[in-house]
Amino acid sequence: MSKILIADQNSTYRAAFAEALSSLGHHVAESTSSHEVIARMKEATPHLVFIDLHLPDIGGVQIANQLRKKGLPVSVPIVVLTATIDEENISNQAIKVGDLTYLTKPVKLENLKNDLVEILEIMDGGPPETDEMPAASDELIGSNAMFKQVQQLVKLASIANSNVLLIGEKGTGKNLIAKKIHESRKRGTEEFRPISSTAIDELLNNKLPSNCTIYLQELEELETPQQSKLLNWLRDNSQDRIISSSSKSIATLLAEGKVRGDLLYRLSIFPISVPPLRSRGSDILVLAQAFLEQLSPEQAKVFSADAAKALLEHQWTGNVLELSELVKRAAAVSGGATIDVHDLFENYQASERGITMANLLAMDYHAAISLVERLLLEKALKEANGNRTLAAKALGIHRQLLYAKLKEHKLG
Repeated sequence: MSKILIADQNSTYRAAFAEALSSLGHHVAESTSSHEVIARMKEATPHLVFIDLHLPDIGGVQIANQLRKKGLPVSVPIVVLTATIDEENISNQAIKVGDLTYLTKPVKLENLKNDLVEILEIMDGGPPETDEMPAASDELIGSNAMFKQVQQLVKLASIANSNVLLIGEKGTGKNLIAKKIHESRKRGTEEFRPISSTAIDELLNNKLPSNCTIYLQELEELETPQQSKLLNWLRDNSQDRIISSSSKSIATLLAEGKVRGDLLYRLSIFPISVPPLRSRGSDILVLAQAFLEQLSPEQAKVFSADAAKALLEHQWTGNVLELSELVKRAAAVSGGATIDVHDLFENYQASERGITMANLLAMDYHAAISLVERLLLEKALKEANGNRTLAAKALGIHRQLLYAKLKEHKLG
């Protein structure tokens, strides 16, 4: 039995919700204001808190902030109940709290039991081992505190029927996280459909199957007319779920005017910030070893102490994708079972380190062409500050070709 606190000013809804929770064997406490919520918490720490977005005195997000400041552990999930998703400042406030999830009212009571089990499992460290497909976060490698929060939010996102916005630098693994959220919450044959800003018309013209999870990449690159069309599409297709990604924070997107506010609020009901690799400490070594084992599962290789130190000290401007490519090259040039520093960085051809003609001539034709192409792409993206439209213009190619090449070289 879990202790659950509900704060909602609608007495009819609150009573029905409390009754449903009680019927599942939980002990439920009810509140109608922020003062009652805080008083209830002082009496006993709950296992789960449901807060209405609009209480008489202050909003649910502000109460959540107060609860955390007054000692409510981060391990206790806070679920904000909302009947609308386009209220001003919801997304910005949620980012300040950092660990909220939103559920649209009314909550479907027939799904409540499974939802509660999964939410509360996060508090207990995850579900028991089974022979079924692992949950999304089980395949997201890392134990760093910042990334563990991402893993927890991925679990919550997998049970919340809300639009998700993934925020993080290029190469941090947003694509993988989006796919894991989909895999955890898909029903039946539901498809996962990544869409770039250049292919958004496929969605807007209703050419996609109705039963799918849409992954909209690089939200900030949507042109203004497309944003208006997407907003209208969302209003007409509220049953479909969209996972979006951006390399810029919500505050930056709003300040720069990259994305119109009403669209951003609809897409960022459930924001997840993905930390850069350089902030993840020892996860760098864990990931590097995992990549190494994937490349040569039958021939065990390890990193020397000096190589491990070098990996930890590297800046990783390309994040996880850069690490993956670096390990791949090191595994190819290393002759023994131990990968040393020179295997990692002596011939490392990242764009900022340059490349010699001797390096190119030592490669076969396809490897040399691929490397030069990758360097040109990296350079163009860097000089354009990640703006793909400007990068394509600088390279003299169409955006569609740029997207295809970025996908081919796994550049995010």
